[in-house]
Amino acid sequence: MILSRLDLSYESACRKEYLLVDGDCYSSSSLAGNTRKYHGMLVKNGYVLLSTIDELVNGFRISRATYKKAVVCPEVLAYYHPARFCYWIDGVFVEKRVELARNSVRVSYRASERVTFEVIPLLAMRSVHFVRKDFEDIRGGIEGNCRGFVARATPYSLRVEVGGEEVEAERVDYVYYDVFYPRECERGYECCENLYAPFKFRVRGRNLNVTARVEGFPVGKGEEVFRSALTPESMLEKACDAFLREDTIVAGYHWFTESWGRDAFVSLPGLLLERGLFGQARRVFLYFARRMKGGVIPNRVGKDISYNSSDASLWFVYALNRYMEKTNDREFLYRVKVYIEELFESYPESDVAVVGERGLLEVKPQTTWMDTIFTPREGMPVEVNALWINALAFAERYGIDVDFDWRKVFREFWEVFWNGEYLDDVAGDSSFRPNQVVALAVLTRLLKRDEEKEGADRSNRWGEIFENAAKALRLCEEKLLTPYGLRTLSPEEEGYIGRYCGDKSYHNGCVWPWLLGFYFELRKNLDLKTSRFVLMPLLSHLYDCGIGFVSEIFDGDSPYNPNGCIAQAWSVAELYRALKMCEL
Repeated sequence: MILSRLDLSYESACRKEYLLVDGDCYSSSSLAGNTRKYHGMLVKNGYVLLSTIDELVNGFRISRATYKKAVVCPEVLAYYHPARFCYWIDGVFVEKRVELARNSVRVSYRASERVTFEVIPLLAMRSVHFVRKDFEDIRGGIEGNCRGFVARATPYSLRVEVGGEEVEAERVDYVYYDVFYPRECERGYECCENLYAPFKFRVRGRNLNVTARVEGFPVGKGEEVFRSALTPESMLEKACDAFLREDTIVAGYHWFTESWGRDAFVSLPGLLLERGLFGQARRVFLYFARRMKGGVIPNRVGKDISYNSSDASLWFVYALNRYMEKTNDREFLYRVKVYIEELFESYPESDVAVVGERGLLEVKPQTTWMDTIFTPREGMPVEVNALWINALAFAERYGIDVDFDWRKVFREFWEVFWNGEYLDDVAGDSSFRPNQVVALAVLTRLLKRDEEKEGADRSNRWGEIFENAAKALRLCEEKLLTPYGLRTLSPEEEGYIGRYCGDKSYHNGCVWPWLLGFYFELRKNLDLKTSRFVLMPLLSHLYDCGIGFVSEIFDGDSPYNPNGCIAQAWSVAELYRALKMCEL
């Protein structure tokens, strides 16, 4: 299936990026070549080893790149998901495929008749967060022959092997100067570097394979990833897998490749529970529970570990509740009970959150998912307190001692947050934001369960709450809903920014796709129809930008251009969950 015929402008080609992931390795670029310092043919654990390959067929360059003073962007005949390119060169058809297996990447070329290939592997050998200017530290460690070479560096060494009918190698010691990464320039980061080529290979024939692998690590068997026809559902299934790494979940690509507590447990229901991957879910719960400190689930786990999230612990309980609803796994609940008891004992008096007199949570600034200095949200945020009430109800349901009755806290919540038309974003702050959708989705689900348990009629128990929730939902649809998700601030509010321009706009107008999952759930809880057609723009987005994935954010104003990470875990997870709700 042809997903994109590339008679594209350079700008359009830059926007279309692909991403292959296996374990802690990925391969990623754009159809205009590497436009980010995070791009690379083989990236291992945040370290770019093989940046790209300069490619020529019968003297015609097919590789794409941007330099400080020039753009090399030859026409590609067609592109297929996820990483297959086709070229038409003087009557010769050439197909190129990129396949990733753990610790190795294979780039294969196939021509319709004999041609002369020239391939020049370009090395970066540096962290994804930096750029390189010189290569004195690796030049002396290059060993090679007519079939490949080894580049020795710290912390990883790279072996490159070339296979074909007639292979010739030439030691060239080239430096490609001033390689330009326009997306980094847009983001305000260092955006120019040099790349190093120790060898050039010339291959005559119809087939050529270039394999690069990390020395000293087992190489995966890989799998055939190309399909003659791919549906959005199957693309999302594969996208979900990209965020699963051993016992945890990574937040996004290219620069959020660490484990974030909040992101992990927002994502877990869609990535794992909806797909029946309960064993993986148990490992993720244990991974974070064992790293809990003073009742606080870590915000981020990487080289350093941080505990500055006021809601990660509550999202942990939210996801565990969903797990129990799916499995009723009392054995696992008993296994993690000691961690849950510690959470309920210590979290309400932690460094990030404290329970006030009314049983509601007060949090430190910049500790919710809206975590920039432009949205500090200090005090009592609406979705954090809804998650707190949900956690208290979970404790009651499974016999865990807590000092608060969730129904009493809920009534206090409604008195504090309901302003007659909608829910305040933070107690005393009536800014119109989508956090109320998350809160209402969580709480209406809880209230429905309570009604079913008690056998009570909605009109006699929580009826007014549901009516008010529907009222607030209509306002959210009017002010926040876009084709790609919910805006983080109403355009009618002072401070709204409709185009992404960094942290100032991040939560003050940008659209976040992950919020659609809770929007759909709220409609479902209110017995309103949910249409798959609402998701069509996001499903179409799978063929754009980070091809096969869902971006982190979009502009709040039309045409809603994508921005941020090209592949975000909770964007993919909540789109998948919303799609499942439509099917049901």
